[in-house]
Amino acid sequence: MDGINISQPIVNNAADSEYNLLPNIDAKYGPYSSTTEALMALAPDARAIGLTVGIKTSTGIVEYWFKNGIGDHYLTVKGEAPNLSNYYTKKQVDDKFTSTNNKVTKNANDIQEVKETIADMEMGNSSPYTKGQMRKIRVKITGVPSGTYAVAIPPLKYDTENVVSFTTDDCNTTTLSVVWAAINKRPISIHTVDGGAGSWMYHANQYLAGDLPDVVYKTFDDYLTYTTMFGKERLKQGVAIWPYAGNKDGAFMDRTIAVDKTATNQYRFMVPYLVWEDVNLIAKYGVDFYYHNIGTEKFGTDKDIYNVIQGLTGDMYRTKAMANRIMKVIARPDGNNVFMTAMDDMPRIDVSVAENSPAVDCKPYVDDDWWHKVWSRIFSDDIDGTLKSKLTALFGETNTANKTWFHFCCHTAVGSTWGEFLKYISQTYGAISNKMWFATVGEIYEYKYMKQYAKISNIQTGGTTLQFDVEMSFKENFNYKDLTFKLTGVNVTSTSGMTIEAYDVNDESYICPIQQVGVRDNVLYCQIGCEDTLVSNIEYFVSKYEETEDTIWKDDAELDMPKLDSARRAAFQARINAISAAVKITTITAQTETLYLTDDSSAQIKFTCFPLDNNEMSKLKYEFSSGLNIETVSSIADNILTLTCTNKSTNPGTASGTLRVYVENGVSSNSIPVEVVINDIAITNMSPNKTHLDLTEMNPDTVELTYSTENVADETNIGLYIEWAIYKWDSASEDNSIIRTGKSSYRTIKNNVTNGKFTVTVPNTDGYGIKLSYGVAFVNGVSTGSGTVTINNFVCGTVSIMQDYLSEPPIIDTDCYRWIQAQNPSFAWAKTSSVVPDSPMGGILVQNMLLPDNIGDSASMSFGSYDWNNTFIINDFGLSTRTIEGNDSWKDPYQYIDYDVVEMLATGYKKMPVLKVNDDITIPTTNMTEMKDDNVRFLLSGLPVGEVDINVVSDTDVLSTTHRTIKSIKLTKAEADYDIDFENDFDNAIVEFKKRYYAKQKRWGGNMGGGTHGSLIYFNSKEKCLILEQHGDKYNYRVPAVAPAGVEGYGLPVDIIECPSSFEYPLQQRCTRVGGLVQSVDYHPYGMFDCWFQVPKGMTGLAICLWYFHYQEIYDYDATFKFWTETGVNGYNYKDCVKTGYGATWVVINNEIDMELGSENTPYRTSVNPNNDQSIYWFVPGLSMRQAIGCTQTGENYGTWIIDWEASKATIEAVTSTDPKQPESYVRSDNLVWVKISDTIDEVNYGANTRSCRFNNWMAEQWNDGCGIYGDPSGSQLGKSELTVNNRTPLGELVYGGLNETLKYVEHYYDDGEYHKWSIDWTKDYTRLLIDDDVVAICKAFVPFNPMTMLIGCWFPSANVYDKAAILGEWGTWSGIHANWEVGLMKVKHIKFSAYTEEEVPTTNMRYDCETYAEDGLKEIL
Repeated sequence: MDGINISQPIVNNAADSEYNLLPNIDAKYGPYSSTTEALMALAPDARAIGLTVGIKTSTGIVEYWFKNGIGDHYLTVKGEAPNLSNYYTKKQVDDKFTSTNNKVTKNANDIQEVKETIADMEMGNSSPYTKGQMRKIRVKITGVPSGTYAVAIPPLKYDTENVVSFTTDDCNTTTLSVVWAAINKRPISIHTVDGGAGSWMYHANQYLAGDLPDVVYKTFDDYLTYTTMFGKERLKQGVAIWPYAGNKDGAFMDRTIAVDKTATNQYRFMVPYLVWEDVNLIAKYGVDFYYHNIGTEKFGTDKDIYNVIQGLTGDMYRTKAMANRIMKVIARPDGNNVFMTAMDDMPRIDVSVAENSPAVDCKPYVDDDWWHKVWSRIFSDDIDGTLKSKLTALFGETNTANKTWFHFCCHTAVGSTWGEFLKYISQTYGAISNKMWFATVGEIYEYKYMKQYAKISNIQTGGTTLQFDVEMSFKENFNYKDLTFKLTGVNVTSTSGMTIEAYDVNDESYICPIQQVGVRDNVLYCQIGCEDTLVSNIEYFVSKYEETEDTIWKDDAELDMPKLDSARRAAFQARINAISAAVKITTITAQTETLYLTDDSSAQIKFTCFPLDNNEMSKLKYEFSSGLNIETVSSIADNILTLTCTNKSTNPGTASGTLRVYVENGVSSNSIPVEVVINDIAITNMSPNKTHLDLTEMNPDTVELTYSTENVADETNIGLYIEWAIYKWDSASEDNSIIRTGKSSYRTIKNNVTNGKFTVTVPNTDGYGIKLSYGVAFVNGVSTGSGTVTINNFVCGTVSIMQDYLSEPPIIDTDCYRWIQAQNPSFAWAKTSSVVPDSPMGGILVQNMLLPDNIGDSASMSFGSYDWNNTFIINDFGLSTRTIEGNDSWKDPYQYIDYDVVEMLATGYKKMPVLKVNDDITIPTTNMTEMKDDNVRFLLSGLPVGEVDINVVSDTDVLSTTHRTIKSIKLTKAEADYDIDFENDFDNAIVEFKKRYYAKQKRWGGNMGGGTHGSLIYFNSKEKCLILEQHGDKYNYRVPAVAPAGVEGYGLPVDIIECPSSFEYPLQQRCTRVGGLVQSVDYHPYGMFDCWFQVPKGMTGLAICLWYFHYQEIYDYDATFKFWTETGVNGYNYKDCVKTGYGATWVVINNEIDMELGSENTPYRTSVNPNNDQSIYWFVPGLSMRQAIGCTQTGENYGTWIIDWEASKATIEAVTSTDPKQPESYVRSDNLVWVKISDTIDEVNYGANTRSCRFNNWMAEQWNDGCGIYGDPSGSQLGKSELTVNNRTPLGELVYGGLNETLKYVEHYYDDGEYHKWSIDWTKDYTRLLIDDDVVAICKAFVPFNPMTMLIGCWFPSANVYDKAAILGEWGTWSGIHANWEVGLMKVKHIKFSAYTEEEVPTTNMRYDCETYAEDGLKEIL
């Protein structure tokens, strides 16, 4: 291109309107007051890639440029380093790592401090690039067949054809306890896909201490390897880690992992993330580590490129400090391409991988340029289908240039799937010599880099010595550093007699640690490398073998040692052989059969060890069984161990036990009997003129219970215990006084025990009398059980007191509150109903509870750890077919029962209470079940419709009474229909509305949502409408917060916290983000619901909703649990929806239909024109008639596209399958017709607006983005854990016009201040959303099947995984980044419901299940 030649500098005298000289001769430069002004001034046709503009700031002009395109979003700051003085100054939260109820917060100074720390580290580097190194290596191989050799470096390591890799994401502990364990023949932990019950993962420090879960999956017999011309090589894995990610307790990887081999629980094996000790162990086995999510708590949102650059830089330094590793690979997290853009600005990051666009497939045999490439990887759980098929295709391809890198990944590795798959790869393909290279991403990159920059010179051949020099270049972040050399030209059949040496020409003291020769297909190869950590890793393995003599460490070393140079290999082998050759003790024999001790005398016992020339005498240890108190001195001479033993116990009587001598992890002697006799101690200082005895010595007493059992059905939840009361003479009152009470731990009752012994020690050191009792308890919250136990003897000290129990009638001693004597030593129990004997036999029979530590008169019973200072709540009278209401229903939705009543529920002093309805319907207490929130509920069935009294009755005593009105859920059409017209019949409409609706007063959706409150519901007689008031982020007054149950009206303000400002956790209430919401009294059947409402302009950032709702929690002890998890409804069961936690197992049956106004138009993305997209499959029954896709391809395709429903109808209707688990139920994007409707794409969640809404069907609780599935639909969770479709719907008008009847879209924002009619049509086969009688959405998937209540109003969702945190002091949510207003009024003028008749929509598949929290948060409207 020709230019204008000038010979003199240009003098720029141009000035702005204020006569300030302009800084640039280009008029387009500006400067401008903001980027918005610049974008408005520069039309697209005036822009160019590389165009620079100046933006005025308070600190001067900052230059921006159109970096990679001319769209608005391509205008970015110009320059290398971000301005660290202007990062966000508010708290930041990222739900990738925290729940909404436990948010991580850091103040602005914390964020700024960590960024400035990273900046200081950067200042210490003279270059932003990774430091490079080079060694000139001389390779000399002697003993080769003579001839002329050529030296070349093959395209791939080991001159293989197929490259396979495996990566685990999200820093998951199963990387160690499953994947590393499977590869390296360690115990493979048991882990379920969702990390639920029975998932136990161990960490490095636990493994090294021998502290492993009680149960593991299995341990493979051999290493998982692949074969090369040099021998066997272990599979190497990669893992994406989180160096800075964490929560309020700190970074996940900084956690301390508990080690406790004595613990009886498995909680220490539930930490799901790797820690630095894990990294340092598995790194020794070739594991590579990749960048993934940044710590948003420290660096801010990962949607900002400068935060991402800072976060990745911080991760680099953190990993270097903690693991001496510098990472070089990004495993893209969460589909976030900001990380890909950041890589372009970070020379120290070399390459990245991603599962979709912009990633491309790699053909490793021909693709040599890996710098800053984004290569494809695969996420699929379909091992037997998708993954094995890809492997078959890869190894079946004969053209090496067409072979694609097979890089498969997972988040959580399960031994029975991923461990077995790795074994399959090793045995199927790894056993084929030289056909597979199983490598990490970093290992492949290093080989490509080193091959590219290697320079071979000085080749000397001809005789029996082959010599050449090679310049090997590598970087500071390399961890493998080796190359394969192919030496052709001479036919070579064996390496026998060959030797190899490799050293640095410029530093001959440096010997390459990796030196190997091998032959394949009559061609000679050698492997040369400079990775010095190989030596330190083998040193670690050998040292561990020397320390433990566990052969697993020897095997680790010997698998890697063939790579070493001969000198190092020989030195390590000698050390291994020295351990293996050590003479071990094979027999330990005692010279006497029994050890006898009397009182405090001493005795010797000797043990002889064979063979006599062993090396283990110093390792001998000994142990006595429990119950013996013996002091021991040991000595060793002439291969004989002598133990001098002295009794230290002072308890009169006899004691017996055993003694064992052993070598740790070796041989043991037989158990030698030990007999101890302690004579009685004489009583002294006895005065005959006293009315009681003073004992000069009072010792603890041993109490022994001998028992037998039969027919015990549950061996884990029934326990024996012993209780005691200690007395002392009180001279002042001349009476016996109780001074201490106590109770033993539970002894689990096993079945078919004969003369089992249960012994406890009563600490009688300050009393002279003891009263005793024994008992049986149901523990761990069980509700059923049966069996018989017979007490054979009850001994205190050496005296049997059993006759005392048999000779007295049953009594309850007033001093020892829980002590019961019994006539019959044999007692049976059968807790299958409320039946308990009037007088418990043989001790105390305690039902479904745990006793406290003391048994005094004031001791209180408790369920678990419940605080009895508060009133115990029996909550939510749920029904199978009915609901309950009454005078106290909504003002006081909980039923309070006094402490005394609950104690009656828990103990056996009277008959177990029951519930009686109108004195003629009895409901046993066994229907009382504990829920995950520590509340207790009764399931009532068979109740009569009408007025009832519900009484808690024990025997003839009425303990509590409540009056209720029972209504049927199953309404007739006449009962269900209503028409509430505020506009035309205002007064009557208010009366009808209060009959039909309650105020919903509740908080949910996270701490940053203020909840909803009844005081924001009222009526406007002038405008003739219902008002639902909403308070946005700028509201600055006091609001009545959600009050506790039981208060009058809506409750008074409590726990107000101003917002936004500093938040202290846990947050209680807020004065902003509080909504007004109502919920119907009755459950709606199939029908058409209409609501005419309006919202003012700009009322965004909240969820404006109409939604049907019905919620159940079904616990595993419920009779219907099996039905839901095995049979289910409408072809779906809930086995994949089971949850565990809080000591409970349950499943959620969540029936719901939502219209939520305030949404982005689509979460789906494609990198190509949607008409050509092959990445997304759509589940047709759930496909929205306004489904949209965002196309991110630069150019004319960039923007939002919508499905042309009419043009696609034939394809859609051709799909007849409705099962989401079947591929034929899906259609791919390129088989549909798509039309572009916008040049922009709404950002997910934060682009939420009122021209789009969400329209959702729910049968369960798991959320999703809709019915689209990226990749193979066989991997879809639809119909499994996802029984929902959460579609976004663009709103406005769809118009067909023009010659080609082209679809046009005219958007409409519904915060327009106008009334619109919104309708939800619900049938058994589909749901529809209509606006002003036009259908805008239809969904035929996961249609609810229970009658549901209707909710109308608004609420404020809280933070989520896309949280942008504290920009300008507002908080990001899925309904919009902030509610930038003070007060908004949702006005409703008409509400109508019309139920379908049985002829119109049959109710054959309608169920009538009870709701678990039917009355939650409901208040009468005042």
